[in-house]
Amino acid sequence: MKSILVLSASFLLITSTLHTAQAADSAEASAASISGEINPKKEAPKLEMWEGKLEKLDAATSDFVVGGKEFKTGRRAIKVLVDGLEKTLAELKIGDVVRVAYYPRKEGACIAKKIHKGEAPSAAIITK
Repeated sequence: MKSILVLSASFLLITSTLHTAQAADSAEASAASISGEINPKKEAPKLEMWEGKLEKLDAATSDFVVGGKEFKTGRRAIKVLVDGLEKTLAELKIGDVVRVAYYPRKEGACIAKKIHKGEAPSAAIITK
């Protein structure tokens, strides 16, 4: 009987300790959130440009290298323009001079949005 009382008392003590610790963590998280430490205001990603020769094109992943910089397409298709006309990535050839609109990532990756070859107004590649 004494062992049941001891176990019950131990269970209550552990439960109340865990509840107090969770409440303290929750209070700290709320205070940090209010001060902007946990959820800082995110800036919209900035579109950047890169120009160079197409050096590598991976048909399986649609990743490519232009002027020494590696670009990934992510999980979405990118817009490809050749002389202002919409084409596919497969229609580009190694050695083509292209311009790439991309989003740089903190980890160093470049996520391509558009790739343009040929004559067209430079503003055409930047528009969404």
